[in-house]
Amino acid sequence: MRFTGKDVIATGLVAVVVVVYVVFLAVGRVWFVDTVREMAIVVLIGGVLSRSLGGRAGFHPRWPAVVANFATLGLGILAMITGSSAVLAVFVVATAALVAAALVVQARSGRPGGKATGAKEPVR
Repeated sequence: MRFTGKDVIATGLVAVVVVVYVVFLAVGRVWFVDTVREMAIVVLIGGVLSRSLGGRAGFHPRWPAVVANFATLGLGILAMITGSSAVLAVFVVATAALVAAALVVQARSGRPGGKATGAKEPVR
């Protein structure tokens, strides 16, 4: 099992988002985040950046990952529109779960980027 620098950054982004969310819950305000809508924007940006850095090749079949990503995106948009703290909580958990699932798939495959061990390697 090898993790790349991108994996560390992607996981770190989500970890920061989760910490900011926990502080937001405890205090009610974090630095520049005053409302649930603003917190949803922070989580959405962190999640999208994390997902764009993370590997995509490890999920076979890919459709469950695609569905989960769009469902999580929908939760983020719904949290921004409604300002619901309950929807925000589900959105944060779903974002963290997606990263955890990607790390598990990558760890099982034993290769960076989550490529299955039977996948063809590019010619070097």
